[in-house]
Amino acid sequence: MTVKNLIFDLGNVIIDLDINRTWLHLAHYLGDDYQNTLKMIHPDSDIFIDFEVGKITEQQFLKTLRNASETPLSILTLKNAWNAMLLSINPARFDMLARLKEKYRVFILSNTNETHLAWVDGYLQTIHGFDISALDTRFSHRAYYSHIMGLRKPNVNIYEFVLEKEGLIAAETLFIDDNADNIKGAQSVGLQTILHKIGDEIVDVMRDY
Repeated sequence: MTVKNLIFDLGNVIIDLDINRTWLHLAHYLGDDYQNTLKMIHPDSDIFIDFEVGKITEQQFLKTLRNASETPLSILTLKNAWNAMLLSINPARFDMLARLKEKYRVFILSNTNETHLAWVDGYLQTIHGFDISALDTRFSHRAYYSHIMGLRKPNVNIYEFVLEKEGLIAAETLFIDDNADNIKGAQSVGLQTILHKIGDEIVDVMRDY
């Protein structure tokens, strides 16, 4: 069926990520004492999920990480380690989004948290000259963030929410994400999908759209 709508993930699709950088930062600061903290920043951990759906605040999240280790670390040090996984955005991706927005309805759907979104906002202002609201206006018709929605991929209710909110037909909507579980969740509600391979350039992937 013809694609009329596009939904993009952010991490490792629009924004380059390397979670190993966060692990390395924690290992550097905590040494052998970092294993408990490492378990907490696994995407399947309860605290990770709670942070991504907005059940806990940044301070609660970071204090829980601090309490997981016997090594005293400041909240700022932990925050910097948490943000270390965030890298950069190829400016050509903004051109791509703007181009696609002229032809399709374009949306962003991201599992994220208040700390990472604040970092992205600062990065965009410093490096690209606009703030994060541009992701919600200039480069998409709307951006959806898990911690604001209280919903999280790959649960089907997050896809159903966006489809209903925007009046989209699932079969006419293409969802692009780097996570296989998120792709399966999207497929279960009838979305067309692309499993984006980390390292591939999304601009090239979307060149024919």
